[in-house]
Amino acid sequence: MCDAGLKLPPNNEKLQREEEEVMHGTNLTLKLNFPQYQSEVEELSVKSSTEVGYVKLLIGQRKGITAKNIRILYNGTQMIDPMSLCDHPGVSPPSIDVDVYINLEHTIDV
Repeated sequence: MCDAGLKLPPNNEKLQREEEEVMHGTNLTLKLNFPQYQSEVEELSVKSSTEVGYVKLLIGQRKGITAKNIRILYNGTQMIDPMSLCDHPGVSPPSIDVDVYINLEHTIDV
């Protein structure tokens, strides 16, 4: 018989944490600046792997508007919906500042 079978790594919390970060992203705090509303700033905690569309949905729930009426810009560039936050150049934990613009013409949900 052979003793060279599959060997699992030891139960290691650090290794498990690293695997979790790779699989689900690390914690990321978004500092939401609303230029249309002078000096209004909010924070939103998500994972770096969170999709931009989901972030828009969370902001929309807070503001009582639909996600399609929200644009998020990072370093002056619009963040694209189907992409994750970490897919955008320069995005790295622990926090980033983003500008959030709301289409004021279509904010009333009937």
